[in-house]
Amino acid sequence: MKKVLVLLAAASLVFFSCAENSSVVGPEQVSNSEVVKLLSNSTGKYQNSVQSVYTVSEEIDGVVGGEIKFSFSGGDITGILKVPAGAYSSVEYITISIPNQEAVAVVDFGPSPFSFYKALDFDITYKNAELNPGDENKLKFVYIDGENQVAVEYHKIISNTTSGLLGIKRAQLEHFSRYGFVR
Repeated sequence: MKKVLVLLAAASLVFFSCAENSSVVGPEQVSNSEVVKLLSNSTGKYQNSVQSVYTVSEEIDGVVGGEIKFSFSGGDITGILKVPAGAYSSVEYITISIPNQEAVAVVDFGPSPFSFYKALDFDITYKNAELNPGDENKLKFVYIDGENQVAVEYHKIISNTTSGLLGIKRAQLEHFSRYGFVR
């Protein structure tokens, strides 16, 4: 009888832990949030640009660590990805892409999916984000998984609604996928 009860308890645990949006200690789910857009000025800096994706790639040994710095669109989008020593146990070709044609404040990382033993630090700054008064208290940096948005740990979000400055400092990336700003 004890074996049956233990088996039933284990099956219940597996069933309920796999249910959608269930998490005992998981990250905060952010739902129905709007992805922050980038402004398109008269020169069509983001929208209608000839270049549809800004991309930088570098080979990094996960045992040793390293970093990738980038600057796109004349310095309007800048950032750095820091890979700590021991983050993963192989040599990988890491890619950071900004999908310009979408004109939204998102970034794609590859290879994806790819998880780490230690979180990677990521900083990015956009100089032409479409921000509204009051956004400072609503902004979040999230992992975007289709319709789901999961909050990411970070040190600080930088925003200025007047100038359109939007950035994140020391976002903790535990895996590669799509990330972005939402409100």
